[in-house]
Amino acid sequence: MNVGIKIVSLFSLPVIVVLYVGLLFSAFIAVISGVLRASGIESIPMSILPGVTMPVWLSMPMAVIVAGLLLWFTNRLYKILKQLLFNIRN
Repeated sequence: MNVGIKIVSLFSLPVIVVLYVGLLFSAFIAVISGVLRASGIESIPMSILPGVTMPVWLSMPMAVIVAGLLLWFTNRLYKILKQLLFNIRN
């Protein structure tokens, strides 16, 4: 294996791990905020565009959609992370 690929993999590993954990945490927070807003706590603002607030009845479906997208990106990052670890080991 090329030494350059190992060095790049070693330096990009912490970035990918932090991004992976951050996206997982954000997906969890999105679902929790959707549940809280749908249950009646309207102090959690959700807006589609600046100045356009989302109706309360749409808060849970939108939170699930956002969390699903974040988890999809997290899945892709996991595959990249496995490849980086494989590059470092070999």
